[in-house]
Amino acid sequence: MSEIKEIVHVNSKRKIDIERLGQREVSEAVISIISGTASVTGEAFFQALAEHLAQVLGVEYAVVTEISAWKNQQPKAVKTLSCWHQSQIVENFEYELDNMPCENVFTKETLAQRQPMFCIPEGLSRLYPNALSKECFLGIALQEKELKSPLGHMWLAGDRTLKNVALARAILNFLAMRVSAELERHRAETALRCSEAREREKAQQLQQTLHQLQQTQIHLEQVNAQLQEYSYKLEEKVKERTACLVESNRQLEAAKAAADEANQAKSEFLSNMSHELRTPLNGILGYAQILQRSQTLMDKEAHGVQIIHQCGYHLLTLINDLLDLSKIEARKRELHPRELYFPSFLTGVVSMCRIKASQKAIDFIYQPGKGLPSIILADEKRLRQVLLNLLGNAIKFTDKGGVTFKVEIIDMGEVRTKVLTTNQVRFQISDTGVGMTPRTIIKNISALRASRRSSQTSRRHGTGIGN
Repeated sequence: MSEIKEIVHVNSKRKIDIERLGQREVSEAVISIISGTASVTGEAFFQALAEHLAQVLGVEYAVVTEISAWKNQQPKAVKTLSCWHQSQIVENFEYELDNMPCENVFTKETLAQRQPMFCIPEGLSRLYPNALSKECFLGIALQEKELKSPLGHMWLAGDRTLKNVALARAILNFLAMRVSAELERHRAETALRCSEAREREKAQQLQQTLHQLQQTQIHLEQVNAQLQEYSYKLEEKVKERTACLVESNRQLEAAKAAADEANQAKSEFLSNMSHELRTPLNGILGYAQILQRSQTLMDKEAHGVQIIHQCGYHLLTLINDLLDLSKIEARKRELHPRELYFPSFLTGVVSMCRIKASQKAIDFIYQPGKGLPSIILADEKRLRQVLLNLLGNAIKFTDKGGVTFKVEIIDMGEVRTKVLTTNQVRFQISDTGVGMTPRTIIKNISALRASRRSSQTSRRHGTGIGN
């Protein structure tokens, strides 16, 4: 209400000033405009101003704008605050200043004038054929009071030549300061409304955040209660499990004691039984050695006696393996390599297996490779045990066809040391039997774990492959 009183006071003062100047025609026009805009502000003021300007000066267009875009420190586009066209206020719009008569209102030359106006009293359509299809144009810049920088502009346009240019200039010049002040106030109110809207939005967001925090706190309290309940239940379960474990440990100790007693009994049994097994076996080996020294045996008989001796010796190694209870339970093997005569070793293995093959009426083919060494470094007992078990299984599961035993040197290049020339020997066994699946092969190979100790003084017998 105080702003309206101030505007009315200013308008009344300017009315007195015009009357003192003695410009009767200007005074009447300005008085008419002031009377129509004295009681309104903001958008209503701009609309009333455009309407009264158009009616007083008899033009089709009366427009008030504010600058909406800049380019290189020059106004690029404006937005209408009010637009009177053909006896009515039309909806506000935005347009660029390029190739428009309004562009000349904001030039440096125009703004440098005491009255920053640009006027085309006639011929507007010829100068700007792509702009307004009007005959005359008059515009004045609206500037800030202190900085004198442009805020917008106020312009008129009509279908006929602007006859009383001086009257129109005087009216626009007189109203420019009032419109500029109202425009500044309008912009300040707009900025204030935007600031208030942002503050309200921030307040809403803060309220939402506070609500979310409250919900989160409630949820955390619920989770904390659940955790406490779970902790209590977990403690109870731990107590129960601990009691169960104590009882299980007691039962395991009892079972372990019983198992130790059973193992001790088994060890004593095997130890006693070994003497019963070794006594007849040593007799067989002894008589086989005596028969080997006989000069009256035929070659075939002597060969049979040799096979008996080899089979008995192999049976003796198996008995020794059975007696090694610690290695049976640990499932580990020790290797004791030594130099052995390779051809004789292979002959003994082949002779024992050929007898088994002949009993099943299948072929046994031995294929020694070229360049086999005479002396090799290996654990004779373990190597014989592995080969006899592999060949024995091949013969056992072959009903037709035969078994092929192939021995050859692997072509990996010789590795020479100061004492020996080292090569690797490959033993390859193939048969025409049912074979094994890949899963069965992996299962069997995984059981053949061997360990080797550096100490040569303490030697114990293992159980070998095929246990």
